[in-house]
Amino acid sequence: MKNGIGIRGQLFKVIFSNVVFFASSCFGYAASAIDVELDVPSWQFVVGHLPASPSTMSITADERTFAKQVMPLVEQKAFDKALRLFDKQDISAMSAKLRELYGQILLSNKRYDKARDVLSSVIEEEPELGSAHRALSLAYLMQDALPQARHHLTRCIELGINDPQVFGQLAYTNLQMGKAVTAISGYQQALLLEPDNEQWYQGLLYALIQSNSLAQAESLLTQMLAQSPEDKQLWLQRSQLALKQGNTTKAIGSLETALSLGNNTVANLVTLAKLHIKAGSTTRATHLLAEHSDILLQDTTGEGVSAYVDIATHLVNTQQWQLLATSLEHLSHKTQRLSTEHKSQFDVLHAQLAISKGQNKQALTRLCSALDAVPDNGEALLLLAQIYRKQHRLDHAKMLYIRAQALEETKQRAMLARAQMAIEQQDYVEALSLLRDVYSQYPSRTDLLHNITALEKIIKHAA
Repeated sequence: MKNGIGIRGQLFKVIFSNVVFFASSCFGYAASAIDVELDVPSWQFVVGHLPASPSTMSITADERTFAKQVMPLVEQKAFDKALRLFDKQDISAMSAKLRELYGQILLSNKRYDKARDVLSSVIEEEPELGSAHRALSLAYLMQDALPQARHHLTRCIELGINDPQVFGQLAYTNLQMGKAVTAISGYQQALLLEPDNEQWYQGLLYALIQSNSLAQAESLLTQMLAQSPEDKQLWLQRSQLALKQGNTTKAIGSLETALSLGNNTVANLVTLAKLHIKAGSTTRATHLLAEHSDILLQDTTGEGVSAYVDIATHLVNTQQWQLLATSLEHLSHKTQRLSTEHKSQFDVLHAQLAISKGQNKQALTRLCSALDAVPDNGEALLLLAQIYRKQHRLDHAKMLYIRAQALEETKQRAMLARAQMAIEQQDYVEALSLLRDVYSQYPSRTDLLHNITALEKIIKHAA
């Protein structure tokens, strides 16, 4: 029997260690994908003035008179009035040159479908008319018909229109179609012709980043920041670029600068807090939660609240109780708008803080509240069962473990806890059955094989 007692003592320690370790890994901070949220860039497309018409295009004396009536309205941007004049004409009988003007006015008035039809008829008649291709490309761009826009932009360049807008729009089209490498040269050409256009710089930066030309992107971004040091979007892009390069410190510094300049979106606050956790600066992550708790907890998507819960759970796992208290003390009057599930999660966190202080009564109150709100809160079930075990209320604890076992996210921990409790009661048969079930369902838990073997020896020796 002396040998059997030795085995039992060793088994108790091993299984208990396994239960605690696995619980920590499950409660641990979930490191989801970390990314920076950028504003959608506002691209502005300009058609420009009509170039001189080819000599092959002629208009009648009547059309010339009509054009003199329309052009002053166009110059005044009185497009509705200009269109009313066209409505009185037989469009089908007009020359290609006048129909092109009509298409341009429709385009300026945002009547893209009609503009597209009119300009297409012009190109059918005059396929070499670059200005019509240019206007038609914009009609397609405004309708997000990128392949068609690209075709007509390419024709513009083939027909000799060396204009920064054409090169920039073609680059944009290629970028949106996933051809970032080809977009680079287009933006570079646009910048060569129009070196002060910020939109071309922004487009080139996007193209360089998407094509993984990170060194060139970093050089360009440094130049852009030197010119616009208070542009928070540039700092966000610097952070995004740093993440692509694996430079966490630089990403954090860039996001902190963007935050100081007023970028406090939920997504970027969450990203910044996650990066601080990753870098080991847990205190700063906690203070971010506290400083911006209003924004995070009122986030209708739930992303802010989930991040709050994740980081607070990380503090529990690393036993940083003072920081946990700091993060939770800002919640007292801010949880009214939270979902029932999130309120239940925060009750669990408060309970864990109370347990760390030995305040089991307060912990029980919080856990019961959590389960009243969400009966299948697995973490609350496990914690409450743990308290009941310490109070030797074993039947209550077992019932809670069985409930937790029915939930996928807490199933394994509940089974291991039941096995541990069975060993404490010297019910080795039940403990062995439970451990075999765990190993059968989670074959990666090869560490349990030693415990299973030890239990088998105890049961055999006792027989």
